[in-house]
Amino acid sequence: MGRKPKYTKEIKINVVKQFLNGENSITSIANDLSVNKSTVRRWVDEYRINGEFSFQHRSKNKSYSKELKETAIQSYLNGEGSYNTISLKYGLSNESILINWVRKYNKHEPIKDYDPKGDVYMKTARRKTTLEERIEIVKRCIANNNNYKETAALHDVSYAQVYGWAKKYNDFGEEGLIDGRGKKKIESSLTEIERLERKVKQLERELELKEREETVIKKLMEVERRQSSLEQDKKQRT
Repeated sequence: MGRKPKYTKEIKINVVKQFLNGENSITSIANDLSVNKSTVRRWVDEYRINGEFSFQHRSKNKSYSKELKETAIQSYLNGEGSYNTISLKYGLSNESILINWVRKYNKHEPIKDYDPKGDVYMKTARRKTTLEERIEIVKRCIANNNNYKETAALHDVSYAQVYGWAKKYNDFGEEGLIDGRGKKKIESSLTEIERLERKVKQLERELELKEREETVIKKLMEVERRQSSLEQDKKQRT
């Protein structure tokens, strides 16, 4: 089953039309919804290419054939557009997918069909990763609304690995992603002050996440209120 979208189709269409009609700016919409400006720009680009169908919720994750992957890769390498425009053209859920395909192609890694079944959940063999890779994977996962499954598939690691790294990152920051074999030594070498400082940082991160969630809820309620008001005004005019 696909991830439930954070914002409904109606909200996305409403804010995109606000921008296209000159009623609101990208920056203002991004601030109202607590999302990146690049996310709003993508919504606008998707709407321009595929209309309202762009925001239709899909019950299943997309599958990508080898042929589609190779065509999209060659389109980018031939200079036919940016990662963003080409990913929109071929219906990719985000440009990071195309970035990863091109990276694999340049490393001469095999390009295969992708059918998003339960493989990342069932995967037991854990690929060895460097600290730099784990940091990159976690940051991409966070940027992709904590989509652990898609991130795991993109980087050829297991769902459990991505989930575990994300949790450690939220609890301890980049230090939490250091190889577990050396973690006990690091813990045992900490002074009492360092342990307290680590605890403070953990509490600060938890507070930041909670405040972020509360802000999103407030913004969402405000957008829904505005949308309801606009719909009522429209009914009164008609």
